[in-house]
Amino acid sequence: NFANYLGLGMHEYQMPGRPVSHGCVRMLRRDADWLFHWGQPWDLVNGTKVANGTPVLVVGQYHFGDPKPWLQPQWLARGVQLPASLMNGSAT
Repeated sequence: NFANYLGLGMHEYQMPGRPVSHGCVRMLRRDADWLFHWGQPWDLVNGTKVANGTPVLVVGQYHFGDPKPWLQPQWLARGVQLPASLMNGSAT
């Protein structure tokens, strides 16, 4: 979760038996599994964050009228290219 009090987090694209998310970052199952095992979660005590987890940077935009890129194999094979400003640490 990145906004625990709002129920926002990163998860597999579909959550079986649950409504569609309202602001979460949805991923392919293999990517969600990798992220879960790679990162460290934050620690909460009585709903208060007492230790930070692994930082994750989410970049890009999705235009809801466009075709769904996650259903296009060529999009998946392309990989991710981060903007140069993020690579050299100049982003705020």
